[in-house]
Amino acid sequence: MRARTAVTSALLLALVVLGLVHAGPSSKPLKVGEKVETNLVFHRGVEHSEIITSPEASFIVVQFSDYKLSQGDLVIVRSPDAKTAFTYGVEGVERQTNFMAGLVPGQSAVIEYIPGAARADASPSGPAFRILSYSRGLPEGGAQTEAVCGVDGMVQAKCFAPGQPLAAARPLAYERGLAVARLLVEGSHACTGWLVGSAGHLMTNAHCVEDEAMANKMQVEMAAESGFCGGTCEGWLGCRGQAVAMTTTLVARNRSHDYAVLKLPESADLWPYGYLTLRKSGGFVNEEIYIPNHSKAWGKRVSYINDDGRYLFIDNFSWAGTCALNGLRFTGDIVGGASGSPVLAASDNRVLGLVSCSGGCESPHMDVAEDIRLIIADLESKGVVIPDAY
Repeated sequence: MRARTAVTSALLLALVVLGLVHAGPSSKPLKVGEKVETNLVFHRGVEHSEIITSPEASFIVVQFSDYKLSQGDLVIVRSPDAKTAFTYGVEGVERQTNFMAGLVPGQSAVIEYIPGAARADASPSGPAFRILSYSRGLPEGGAQTEAVCGVDGMVQAKCFAPGQPLAAARPLAYERGLAVARLLVEGSHACTGWLVGSAGHLMTNAHCVEDEAMANKMQVEMAAESGFCGGTCEGWLGCRGQAVAMTTTLVARNRSHDYAVLKLPESADLWPYGYLTLRKSGGFVNEEIYIPNHSKAWGKRVSYINDDGRYLFIDNFSWAGTCALNGLRFTGDIVGGASGSPVLAASDNRVLGLVSCSGGCESPHMDVAEDIRLIIADLESKGVVIPDAY
C-alpha cells in the first residue's frame, strides 16, 4: 500500500508541474440570490431612511457604493421589526467605499442614515453614500437544487458534540467542524469554506471566488448550525450563525486545482472556532473520512456514512471522469452549497481534500475532492506561507 501511495503521490505532483490537471465544468457555486438594480442617494447631513422591498424574497443584502460618511455619522441596515440590525460608522467595512451590508432575512430591509451632531445643522454637501443595487434571496426552492443520491445520510453537526449520540463515532468531528464556515458571495451564491492555520486564512473553491472583487464581497459565517442534535436547519441560510467577516482579500487561487485561499480581516474574532491543518502526505485508498459542510446553504451538517451503513472512505484517486479530471473520489452525500468543504481523515482529523463537485447519481456515484497534495504543491510554488497549516 505504501509503495502504491508513493507512486500515486509522485504522479500527482508531476501532473502539477506539467499542468495537465484541471477541474471539470460542472463545478459551480449554489445560486441563492440575484442582483436587483436600484438608485438611492443619501446626502450628507440630511437624516433619511428608505425601505427596500422585494416580494417573495428570502433575504435582502444591500450594496453600498461611494461610501463617504463623516465622523459621527451612522447608517443602520435592519429588518422592519429590528430583530436583525447592522450599524456602520465612518469606516464602513474595513474602510471600503463599496461593500455589502449584512444579510437581512425576509422581503424587506430598512436603511437609516443618521448624521452626526456636527453635521445635523450643516448644509448638504454631496452624497454620503449611494445604493445602486441589492441582492434578493430566491424563494425557498427557487434556486437550482440537487437531490441526494439514495438516502440523505447527512447529520446535524451538533450530533457529534461531546455527550451527543454520535460523539463516539467521530470523537473530534464537532470540534474540527467549528472551523467550517458558510460563505455568501456577492449576496447571490453560497459555498463552504474553512479556517486553515492560525493566522486567519480561509480555503474554499476557486469556482466560488473568481477574483479579488468577489473576495471583497464575501460574508463569512461561523457556527451556522442547529443548537441541538434533533434540530433542523433546512432552508437557504437556515440557523443563522455569527458573521465574523463581511469582506476578505484574495491570497492565492488556482482554477486548475479549484482552490482559493483568502485572508480575513484582523478584526475578525476567530478564536472560538479553531482551525484545520493539512496532511502533507495526503490520503490513501480505503481511508475513512468525514465531511462537515453546508449543502444547500442549510445549517452545518456532516456527511460520514454511506447508504449501506459503511463509513465514508476514499474509493480511488483518479483524473478521469465526468466531474473533475483530478482528485480523490468518494461516495457520500453532498450537494450544491458544499463546494469548498474539507475532506477530513477519521484517524487524525487532518484535511485530505477540498470538495469540488458531485459526480451525479450515475452508478457508481462518485463525488470528487481536489487532492490536498496538489494544493500544497501549488501553494509552495507560489511562495504562500500559512502559519500552522500542517
